[in-house]
Amino acid sequence: MGIFGKLFGGKKEEKRPAAQRSGRRPPPDVPAGGGPQSTDDLLPDMDQMTAKQLARKLGSGNPNIRYAIEERLGEMKEHSAMRPLMNAYLMNGDQPALTALDGYGPGLARALQDLANDLTNTGERRARIMDMLALTGDENALPIVRESMDDRDPLVRARACAALVALGDLNGVARLDQDLQSNDVDAKRLALETLMEMDLPEARACTDEHINRYIAESDAVPVQAKVVAPLLDNPKLKLHDVIVDAVASADHDLTLVVGGEAINYATARRTLFEEGIPNAKVFFGTRRMVPEEQIAEVEAARDLASHGERAVFVGMAPSPADDPPMPHFLKAIEGGKDFRARLIVVDPHEFGAAQSWWYHVLDMADVPTDIDIYLGVSTPGRSAISEEEFDIYQLLKTDELRTQFKRALLARM
Repeated sequence: MGIFGKLFGGKKEEKRPAAQRSGRRPPPDVPAGGGPQSTDDLLPDMDQMTAKQLARKLGSGNPNIRYAIEERLGEMKEHSAMRPLMNAYLMNGDQPALTALDGYGPGLARALQDLANDLTNTGERRARIMDMLALTGDENALPIVRESMDDRDPLVRARACAALVALGDLNGVARLDQDLQSNDVDAKRLALETLMEMDLPEARACTDEHINRYIAESDAVPVQAKVVAPLLDNPKLKLHDVIVDAVASADHDLTLVVGGEAINYATARRTLFEEGIPNAKVFFGTRRMVPEEQIAEVEAARDLASHGERAVFVGMAPSPADDPPMPHFLKAIEGGKDFRARLIVVDPHEFGAAQSWWYHVLDMADVPTDIDIYLGVSTPGRSAISEEEFDIYQLLKTDELRTQFKRALLARM
């Protein structure tokens, strides 16, 4: 077992539930204390109802009713409930319905053959058929599953591969690995999430290799640049609060806070920075300033640092790649003294935006200068991180690997 296998062999509590990853619907929270949607109020006589009576209510549009019935039918395990549960999962993707079907065995496989051969069942429904076939333990289901391994829909392919592995054929892992190395974004994400469900060394080897390929791009960021993404671990944080605390707690003579978010800070968060860093003079650069005015503010902050006082610049300043570019400012002025500087690039949306700044520091700085890149990524859909990348991050169990991931994430912007 390689280093990644050793690192990833531990707990899995951070993984999202399989119901979320495969598109199944997890049970909703049922209010306690006799609320209007509690199952005790909705189905007060459920314990006295027969399987047939319960099955008639599976068509309810109220998920609380459906889920309660599905769980009850799963406890009863009566043969008459099998097909109603199949239809409930096929139509709604209810996780309790799928759980209730576990244990019907070969009888479930025979009942599913007609559904699998029905050409009107495509996309998500066919993927749900694969989920149900995975529960059968019947080798006779293998031909049906194998036919779906090359389906045009990546969701169907992923669920067919999961079913194949559940039925004892590890070729499902190899097929998922093909999608994992493809250029299809959805296929890669679904393949990764399906492999994450499997507690198999073969599946782990595929995810390890995929992660290794991803973080290899971290080498594109120079070792002198520190890359952090505080919201990735705690989305409730406010990035501007993190920046203020980072500046206030350090002892650099000159700190330059630039980047897309920093421009907003200079207009909407001035008071926050001024009050949050009371032991420094704070200068600001705004969009309304011409580049020469912004440069003048940076140089004024630098001049103050050269005279032994703490200074911070926040906001918009010309990039070293702009026209006109930011001039060489990381040096002591005539008659001044050397100082310690820090460059903070906040939430760059392109790799080149951060790259031009750190090259300026590495090539031009005549004073000790630290480089920090703060990424604003948090969760998929709310920031510039894909679901696949978020899944990869959840797999990483050491600070070293998570640091490499953030550097690779920046390199991919």
